[in-house]
Amino acid sequence: MRVLQLIDALSAGGAERVAVNIANAFANRGIPSFLVTTRGEGLLKLAVLPNVKYQFLARKKIIDLKAIKTLIAFINSNRITHIHAHSTSYFMASLIKIMKPKLKLIWHAHEGKKANSTILDNKMLFLCSFLFSGIITVNN
Repeated sequence: MRVLQLIDALSAGGAERVAVNIANAFANRGIPSFLVTTRGEGLLKLAVLPNVKYQFLARKKIIDLKAIKTLIAFINSNRITHIHAHSTSYFMASLIKIMKPKLKLIWHAHEGKKANSTILDNKMLFLCSFLFSGIITVNN
Protein backbone atom coordinates (compact mmCIF):
# COMPACT_ATOMS: atom_id res chain seq x y z
CA MET A 1 0.00 0.00 0.00
CA ARG A 2 1.39 3.40 -1.02
CA VAL A 3 -0.67 6.25 0.41
CA LEU A 4 -0.58 9.85 -0.80
CA GLN A 5 -1.68 12.55 1.66
CA LEU A 6 -3.45 15.23 -0.42
CA ILE A 7 -4.26 18.66 1.05
CA ASP A 8 -4.83 22.14 -0.35
CA ALA A 9 -2.07 23.92 1.62
CA LEU A 10 0.33 23.59 4.54
CA SER A 11 -0.83 26.60 6.54
CA ALA A 12 -0.86 26.18 10.32
CA GLY A 13 -4.25 24.49 10.70
CA GLY A 14 -5.63 21.26 12.13
CA ALA A 15 -6.23 19.36 8.89
CA GLU A 16 -2.84 20.43 7.59
CA ARG A 17 -1.14 19.25 10.78
CA VAL A 18 -2.88 15.86 10.52
CA ALA A 19 -1.73 15.42 6.90
CA VAL A 20 1.87 16.23 7.84
CA ASN A 21 1.74 14.03 10.95
CA ILE A 22 0.47 11.03 8.97
CA ALA A 23 3.08 11.53 6.22
CA ASN A 24 5.83 11.84 8.84
CA ALA A 25 4.57 8.80 10.80
CA PHE A 26 4.78 6.61 7.68
CA ALA A 27 8.27 7.90 6.93
CA ASN A 28 9.42 7.29 10.54
CA ARG A 29 8.33 3.67 10.22
CA GLY A 30 10.21 3.13 6.97
CA ILE A 31 7.00 3.11 4.91
CA PRO A 32 7.20 5.10 1.65
CA SER A 33 5.45 8.39 2.35
CA PHE A 34 3.98 10.97 -0.01
CA LEU A 35 2.49 14.43 0.52
CA VAL A 36 1.04 16.73 -2.13
CA THR A 37 -0.37 20.22 -1.67
CA THR A 38 -2.65 21.54 -4.39
CA ARG A 39 -2.98 25.30 -3.88
CA GLY A 40 -0.35 26.57 -1.48
CA GLU A 41 2.55 25.77 0.74
CA GLY A 42 2.91 27.29 4.20
CA LEU A 43 4.53 27.19 7.59
CA LEU A 44 4.01 23.44 8.08
CA LYS A 45 6.23 22.65 5.09
CA LEU A 46 9.11 23.09 7.54
CA ALA A 47 7.70 20.18 9.61
CA VAL A 48 7.72 17.70 6.70
CA LEU A 49 10.52 15.17 7.18
CA PRO A 50 13.16 14.93 4.45
CA ASN A 51 12.23 11.31 3.64
CA VAL A 52 8.61 12.28 2.81
CA LYS A 53 8.32 12.69 -0.96
CA TYR A 54 6.67 16.11 -1.37
CA GLN A 55 5.10 17.85 -4.38
CA PHE A 56 3.47 21.29 -4.67
CA LEU A 57 1.03 21.59 -7.61
CA ALA A 58 0.46 25.40 -7.64
CA ARG A 59 -3.15 24.85 -8.72
CA LYS A 60 -4.66 28.14 -9.91
CA LYS A 61 -8.12 27.14 -11.21
CA ILE A 62 -10.85 24.71 -10.19
CA ILE A 63 -9.81 22.44 -13.05
CA ASP A 64 -6.13 23.16 -13.63
CA LEU A 65 -4.86 20.81 -16.35
CA LYS A 66 -1.20 21.45 -15.56
CA ALA A 67 -1.73 20.59 -11.88
CA ILE A 68 -3.72 17.46 -12.82
CA LYS A 69 -1.01 16.33 -15.22
CA THR A 70 1.68 16.91 -12.56
CA LEU A 71 -0.30 14.97 -9.96
CA ILE A 72 -0.90 12.03 -12.30
CA ALA A 73 2.82 11.91 -13.12
CA PHE A 74 3.63 11.95 -9.38
CA ILE A 75 1.14 9.14 -8.73
CA ASN A 76 2.49 7.05 -11.61
CA SER A 77 6.17 7.53 -10.80
CA ASN A 78 5.61 6.67 -7.11
CA ARG A 79 3.17 3.80 -7.73
CA ILE A 80 0.53 5.35 -5.43
CA THR A 81 -2.33 2.98 -4.57
CA HIS A 82 -4.39 5.16 -2.20
CA ILE A 83 -5.19 8.85 -1.94
CA HIS A 84 -6.04 10.17 1.52
CA ALA A 85 -7.75 13.46 0.64
CA HIS A 86 -8.02 15.94 3.50
CA SER A 87 -10.92 18.43 3.71
CA THR A 88 -11.65 20.22 0.42
CA SER A 89 -8.98 18.38 -1.57
CA TYR A 90 -11.63 15.70 -2.23
CA PHE A 91 -12.49 17.44 -5.52
CA MET A 92 -8.99 17.16 -6.99
CA ALA A 93 -8.74 13.59 -5.71
CA SER A 94 -12.06 12.77 -7.37
CA LEU A 95 -10.85 14.08 -10.73
CA ILE A 96 -7.79 11.84 -10.43
CA LYS A 97 -9.93 8.84 -9.39
CA ILE A 98 -12.02 9.26 -12.57
CA MET A 99 -8.82 9.08 -14.65
CA LYS A 100 -7.24 6.31 -12.56
CA PRO A 101 -10.17 4.18 -11.33
CA LYS A 102 -7.97 1.55 -9.61
CA LEU A 103 -6.87 4.12 -7.00
CA LYS A 104 -8.58 3.90 -3.63
CA LEU A 105 -9.85 7.28 -2.41
CA ILE A 106 -10.41 8.06 1.27
CA TRP A 107 -11.83 11.44 2.22
CA HIS A 108 -11.03 12.88 5.65
CA ALA A 109 -13.64 15.42 6.82
CA HIS A 110 -11.81 17.09 9.67
CA GLU A 111 -14.76 19.01 11.08
CA GLY A 112 -17.38 16.44 10.18
CA LYS A 113 -19.89 19.12 9.19
CA LYS A 114 -19.85 18.48 5.43
CA ALA A 115 -20.21 14.73 5.85
CA ASN A 116 -23.46 15.32 7.75
CA SER A 117 -24.90 18.11 5.55
CA THR A 118 -27.71 17.78 3.04
CA ILE A 119 -27.28 16.92 -0.63
CA LEU A 120 -28.59 20.34 -1.62
CA ASP A 121 -25.97 22.06 0.55
CA ASN A 122 -23.09 20.14 -1.04
CA LYS A 123 -24.01 18.91 -4.51
CA MET A 124 -20.39 18.51 -5.64
CA LEU A 125 -19.43 16.60 -2.49
CA PHE A 126 -22.44 14.32 -2.99
CA LEU A 127 -21.43 13.56 -6.60
CA CYS A 128 -17.79 12.98 -5.68
CA SER A 129 -18.74 10.74 -2.76
CA PHE A 130 -19.65 7.93 -5.17
CA LEU A 131 -15.92 7.67 -5.91
CA PHE A 132 -14.84 7.39 -2.27
CA SER A 133 -13.65 4.07 -0.86
CA GLY A 134 -14.07 5.45 2.66
CA ILE A 135 -14.84 8.56 4.69
CA ILE A 136 -13.25 9.57 7.99
CA THR A 137 -15.05 12.25 10.01
CA VAL A 138 -13.76 14.06 13.06
CA ASN A 139 -16.00 16.23 15.21
CA ASN A 140 -14.25 18.49 17.70
